[in-house]
Amino acid sequence: MSKQPKQQRQIGSTVPQTDAKKEYNDTIKECKRIQEQDLKSLDCILVDIVEINRLGRETLEKMAQQNHQLHRVSTKIEQAEDNVDKADKLITRLSRRLRSILK
Repeated sequence: MSKQPKQQRQIGSTVPQTDAKKEYNDTIKECKRIQEQDLKSLDCILVDIVEINRLGRETLEKMAQQNHQLHRVSTKIEQAEDNVDKADKLITRLSRRLRSILK
């Protein structure tokens, strides 16, 4: 019988309800704090994504410029090689004429 009054006191007592309510409120506060941290983290991630996107676009633009520049350099090298070939042929012809004249 002594156990029943203890149970009744615990059930009828406001202390466990207050503790439960405090625990509930603390849990809600902790959840809100975690959500705020998550939102701040997501904001930082979003800023990083925007920056990465900007850097990616800049990199692509620079690569396109470099590709165009390399194409121009390649064209000029081909022209220089053609000019060297023409000069070699011209020197060969001139040297043949000089040999024929000097003989």
